[in-house]
Amino acid sequence: MELKKVFFTNKDLETLGIRNSTQSRNLRWRGVDPIPSYKIGGQTKYALKDLKAYLKRCKIEGIKI
Repeated sequence: MELKKVFFTNKDLETLGIRNSTQSRNLRWRGVDPIPSYKIGGQTKYALKDLKAYLKRCKIEGIKI
């Protein structure tokens, strides 16, 4: 059985190129973070389902190159 990652950290978001840790912290502090976050073990985490929904909202369709 293969376990899939369910929660991602700020560092993971940085590695994926979504945004850096400073941006994440500022968005949460201002209360405008478009990705819901969870406090787990004193660390901020993002659920895979929420990241997928965020990326889907950011998708640009209809552009021809």
